[in-house]
Amino acid sequence: MGGLKPHTGLYLVIGRKSCAYCDKAKALLDSKGIAYVYVDITSGDLLTDATWKHFLVDDLKAATVPQIFSLTGGYDELCYAVEYLSKETGLDQHCES
Repeated sequence: MGGLKPHTGLYLVIGRKSCAYCDKAKALLDSKGIAYVYVDITSGDLLTDATWKHFLVDDLKAATVPQIFSLTGGYDELCYAVEYLSKETGLDQHCES
């Protein structure tokens, strides 16, 4: 993807037991030394599992796992990311400090 700087923050990986692609995603992140948090939506905790499933299916309309999210950080990190992408894409986007 052009000259985009690779993400170096934390990832959120949402998956389930017996999911080959969930295992592949975790293995890839592990092999690159990239930090992540893994949420198993088949953990056995009915409330937690239901909450994550609701988020994925009802809110995001996700049909498969894993679903992987880049966790940016706070407002300052978001501004940096937006301005960096703006330079790469030629869009004029700036944050207010």
